[in-house]
Amino acid sequence: WRDMSVEGIAAEVLESGRPTNLLTMLRLFSPYADIKFLALHRPYLNTIARYSIVDGGAVVHSRVVAGHMMAMAHFLNQNVVDTFNGSRLWTVLCMDRLLSTSYQSFDAIKEGRKDFVKHLAHFLGWPVTECDHCFLHWHEVRNDPVKSLGLDNLEAISEDVRKLDGVWPPRDEAMSLGVDQCLIDPVFPVLVGPLSS
Repeated sequence: WRDMSVEGIAAEVLESGRPTNLLTMLRLFSPYADIKFLALHRPYLNTIARYSIVDGGAVVHSRVVAGHMMAMAHFLNQNVVDTFNGSRLWTVLCMDRLLSTSYQSFDAIKEGRKDFVKHLAHFLGWPVTECDHCFLHWHEVRNDPVKSLGLDNLEAISEDVRKLDGVWPPRDEAMSLGVDQCLIDPVFPVLVGPLSS
């Protein structure tokens, strides 16, 4: 994958089923289990900065991650509903909705996290939709992804992010559970300008 394009990586992942063929798994287990996919979306630049040594450096790692995100979006958009039981198969969990930097006050943080848990519980069909102690031991990484990555890498990484514009997060008009609030990265538009969507 080190020498492939974002689109090439996505196509290879979809064709080969590596690392896991989700469609095969879905077809095998749907008759026996209520399958649900939780697509966890972290702010992109933080993810790349945190694991920048993987795949041979930040630029290559960004391309590999973007390719996998493109493949995942394709799979999710093609498989919205479980054909065996008719239930919704997936939702996107926007991890930036858990971060204190996404809010202006402590009360807003608590409310945002409460909404996050409620969304997850509703999607999974859990009877309890509140959890007062869920974030007592929450730890936020406070690194500066721009500083960690360096401005030289950001130009190449920005191309990968632009390729994900309109692709990730996957969209579903019938879903009203906050996906449109999920940004590729809240810092990105400030650095390189707005994306088209």
